[in-house]
Amino acid sequence: MDWKIVTVQKAVHEGYPRSSLTLRSLGASLHASPNYLGRLFAREVGRHFHDYLLDVRLTRARELLSSTTLTSKEVAHEVGFKNSSTFYRAFRSASGITPKAYRIICHLKQFTNGAE
Repeated sequence: MDWKIVTVQKAVHEGYPRSSLTLRSLGASLHASPNYLGRLFAREVGRHFHDYLLDVRLTRARELLSSTTLTSKEVAHEVGFKNSSTFYRAFRSASGITPKAYRIICHLKQFTNGAE
């Protein structure tokens, strides 16, 4: 895999909370155009950069929703969404349920698993 893509993946996993994480910002630090970096990323990883970043953010959001008492708005901020409305839409689109419903389901599973 191209070293630039490895660097981008590392930057995503370490910097996903920054809402300013973009191909433009990463391209500037790697001395590559955002278009080139986006095409290279899609070819090497098999997914578009935005989809990859969104998946990393939503995975972390699920972890926070199931293991903390942070509000959904706080979780949205923690994982890099500029506003909670965008977070709710993205979460529901990816998961099929709202962040609140996801949290309730997680707590019910924990409760029922602990009762056995």
